[in-house]
Amino acid sequence: FKMGTSQEFISSRLVGSGLFTPGGALVYNSEITGSTATQAMEVTSVAQMNNVVGCTFSNNNRAIRITTAGTYTFDRLTFSGNTYDVENASTGLVTI
Repeated sequence: FKMGTSQEFISSRLVGSGLFTPGGALVYNSEITGSTATQAMEVTSVAQMNNVVGCTFSNNNRAIRITTAGTYTFDRLTFSGNTYDVENASTGLVTI
C-alpha cells in the first residue's frame, strides 16, 4: 500500500495489510496493526517521518523500518506488541 505526497491517511485503521509506504502523505491519528509484511511501514526520509503523527503500531513484526540515516522526530507514536518497534536499515546512524 503506497501513498503519494498529496494524499492523506487520517483517523484510519489498516489491519492485516502488507507493507505501508507513506511516500510523503500525511498519516495522522491512525492505527497500523497485524501487518503481514516483514515491516508494517517503511520510511525513506526524515521528511516522510515528519508527516506520521499520532499513530499506533501494534502486533507487527517490525513496526517502522527506516532506510535513510538521519535524526527522526516521533510525534505521539505508540507501539504495542511488535517484535521490533523500529529497525534501522540504513547504512548509517539513526537518531530518534
